[in-house]
Amino acid sequence: MLKDDVEKLITSKDEAKFHDTSNVLSSTWSQTFKQYFESNVKQELMQHDCDFITRKFAAFKDGVVTNNTSESMNDILKSVANYKELPLDTVVLVFVRVQEIY
Repeated sequence: MLKDDVEKLITSKDEAKFHDTSNVLSSTWSQTFKQYFESNVKQELMQHDCDFITRKFAAFKDGVVTNNTSESMNDILKSVANYKELPLDTVVLVFVRVQEIY
């Protein structure tokens, strides 16, 4: 049940939907899990794992990582170059995610 709830949150299409879904789902959680989620998990999901974050990067399109390593990395690097307004910490995050995958 909790795993399904977290998966629903990860597949949120935008931050507003994430908050709406979180509010609905958290009403069914135990107080202990709700406190743990709020203090340890929620921000991490929103900043690193949700579809509205990962879909910006080619390797994560459609929730599937491509098995063509060189094409994935090439696409990611091209995407970063096209997003000229991205802050440095986001670019670093891209390379960290690439390193985690490969």
